[in-house]
Amino acid sequence: MKGFIAFIALALLTASSAFAEGFLTAEGTRLRMDGKPFRAVSVNKWDLFIDYRGVIYDDNMNKSGSKEHALASIKRVKDNGFNVIRFAASGYYPVQNGDWGKPGYFAALDAIVDCAKKEGMYLIPVVLWNPYLYPDTAREPLREMIVNPDSRSRQYAELFAHQLASRYKDETTVLFWELTNELNLQADLETAGEAKYVYFNNNSTDRGAPPMRTGADNFSTMEMAGFMKHIAEIMKRYDPNHLISSGYTLPHPWGYVDNINTDTDEGIADLFARSHPDPIDIISVHYYSGDEKRFGKGDAAEGLGTLKRAADKVGKPFFVGETYLADEPKGAKDSFIDGVFKAIEKYDIPITLMWAVPPGDSGDQLSVLSEDVMAKMREINKAIK
Repeated sequence: MKGFIAFIALALLTASSAFAEGFLTAEGTRLRMDGKPFRAVSVNKWDLFIDYRGVIYDDNMNKSGSKEHALASIKRVKDNGFNVIRFAASGYYPVQNGDWGKPGYFAALDAIVDCAKKEGMYLIPVVLWNPYLYPDTAREPLREMIVNPDSRSRQYAELFAHQLASRYKDETTVLFWELTNELNLQADLETAGEAKYVYFNNNSTDRGAPPMRTGADNFSTMEMAGFMKHIAEIMKRYDPNHLISSGYTLPHPWGYVDNINTDTDEGIADLFARSHPDPIDIISVHYYSGDEKRFGKGDAAEGLGTLKRAADKVGKPFFVGETYLADEPKGAKDSFIDGVFKAIEKYDIPITLMWAVPPGDSGDQLSVLSEDVMAKMREINKAIK
């Protein structure tokens, strides 16, 4: 019997090891793939999925985008020397998500995954890019999705998380899942002294949003953390292979969240720990010019270093999901981005993604990277690998 049990244990261990081949793993604060450190500097193309489906809209609600344009952008990222793309795995507005539940919806995502696989690229799909998507679809306040498990918007979010996890659980082209895009910016708004009734720039009523956000939308950081833990648990249940990142940006600039002073190193680490409960694996920040004044006393490299050290205290890998603004004055931009590149090497930051894409045709909905910056990105990729 002991021999049989040992045989079963060995078989399970062998199967588990084989099954994990090609998937990113977390070992403390490091990311590894097939036993080797995984590091990359690459890009965002947030609208890749809606571009493919042709549901990008201009101000007059004219559609643009195409399958050909979206797939060509994947190849263009590769041809410029980069191998990771972060993007929204759903529509942004309800009007861009109306075909959810129809066969073509996931067929489009399949095509993107297949193209990325062919090109040797990795994808980071973001599950809930616009936090208002499912609340607006359900005609409910955002808070209902966050705190009410019986709400229609919560059930929409859970269903979509389940669909993604179960469909792509064995897909090594998916580098890891990201739950949101900057959801933490919507937390604790009342404590920041914001007006109770707020107009945000994503209140496009002709695209399915209500004309106004109100106090009924508000939630706290700890309520958000509970919601995030729940969605992460659903995804892990159906997909134990992929890591999960939060998708947060930086702590609030007003400094206090649920009585945590995020203007101190200890406070940042405390907030990272509370807002990234298990099974969330990766701590996410978005880092733009100006953020170094809060965290690095004006030094862009030291600002990222402060954030990385806080993540290290929590014991989870650190991910810069967005950085860089292409429309800043050249001198300020170069100084900031040079500091980011310095921090990547100095503080051993695993993955950093630019909020921009390589130059392409005018159909791109993003700012584009200059040749100088791309050359620096290629240099840093060579150095860290």
